[in-house]
Amino acid sequence: MPSLTPKEKRQARIISLQAIYAHELKGSSLDDTCKFMMDSGKSPKKGVITYGKQLSNLVITHTDETNKLIQDRSQNWDFDRITLIDKLIIKMALVEMIYIDEVPPKVSIAEGVEIA
Repeated sequence: MPSLTPKEKRQARIISLQAIYAHELKGSSLDDTCKFMMDSGKSPKKGVITYGKQLSNLVITHTDETNKLIQDRSQNWDFDRITLIDKLIIKMALVEMIYIDEVPPKVSIAEGVEIA
């Protein structure tokens, strides 16, 4: 994992969220989405893109698992009523807490709230 500042990690999370959202809406590949984002604006440093892609891949790979976690803990709330963007932010925080050891859970939660 590249060494990134907190600001760079937030940038990577935002890139990841945008890529996952595009993937969910249009079915576009993560690589195509990240390439488009880099071509259409200010290119972040390579480590930011790497972390963003890693996070995106984890969210997509573990979609069934994170959906189940969200459904099981959404008491008195229908899973289908949760907006797509909210689900993606929750999934991103979950995979970061579960699969990326160097990020403390409280940071993943706080970042999800801030990005939302």
